[in-house]
Amino acid sequence: MKLWRSSILFLSIGLGFGVYYREISKIFDFSGDTVLTSLHVHALVLGTLVSLIILLFDGVYHVTQVKNFNRTWFIYSFGVYALLVMNTLRGTIEVMQLELSRALDMSIAGIAGLAHMTLGLGFVLLLLAIKKSLPNT
Repeated sequence: MKLWRSSILFLSIGLGFGVYYREISKIFDFSGDTVLTSLHVHALVLGTLVSLIILLFDGVYHVTQVKNFNRTWFIYSFGVYALLVMNTLRGTIEVMQLELSRALDMSIAGIAGLAHMTLGLGFVLLLLAIKKSLPNT
């Protein structure tokens, strides 16, 4: 049930990002490239699609019964949410064409990098959990 709720939440967030990108671009009369263009797809694929795939694995191989799966799912979800938050911040700054100090710009990049690393760790842990749930492994 947790995975189903996660997929619905990520779907809502992904659709919301599509609307957010369209509206903020209109408000600031922005037509260039921005990180915001990819947020819609990131939320739908990394959030909704992965949740549904894991849900399917759970139906067949009971992957959620693997030891520490809840912690694994938390790490993965946290990585996705952190990535989405940091890319939203970066994209909004791009659309608003704000000038940032070098320190603030590097801080945003650093936190986004940590979010990517957390997401990568979550992916590895999910793959290991799937492997543990498979028969004859």
